Amino acid sequence: MKKILTLLALTLSLITVVHAQKPDGTIQGKLMDTSAKQPVNGATVSVLNAKDSSLATFTLSTKQGTFEIKGLAEGDYKVIITFKGLLEQKKLVSITATNKIVNLGTINLEKGLPDVNRSGCDQRSADPGEE
Repeated sequence: MKKILTLLALTLSLITVVHAQKPDGTIQGKLMDTSAKQPVNGATVSVLNAKDSSLATFTLSTKQGTFEIKGLAEGDYKVIITFKGLLEQKKLVSITATNKIVNLGTINLEKGLPDVNRSGCDQRSADPGEE
C-alpha cells in the first residue's frame, strides 16, 4: 500500500510539473490603417525569437484588425507586422513569468512607398542583352 501511495504522489507531482511548464504567453493587438481609418484585415503578424531571429510563429489579423498569438514560452520576441501598401512595423516584446500577456494596443499602420530594391539596381531586366 505504501508503494502505491508513493507512486501516486510521484505521478501527481510529475503532472503538476509538466502542466506548469506549458508555454502560455500571449501577444495581442489591433491594427489600424491611418489613412483609411479602418481596421487592417489580413496583415501578417510574425513573431521571431529576438536572440536568433528564427520564426516562432505567425498569424493574420482578423476583419476587425485584431490578432492574438498564444502558446509562447517566456523570452524576448520581435513582432513584425506587414501588409502590402503599408509601412512595416516592428516591436520588441518580452514574455515573463509576471507578464504572460502582452497587449500592444492599437498599432497604426501608415501608407508607404512600394518595396524598392535595396541595392538601388533596376531589376526590370535580368538579361543584359534584352535592352
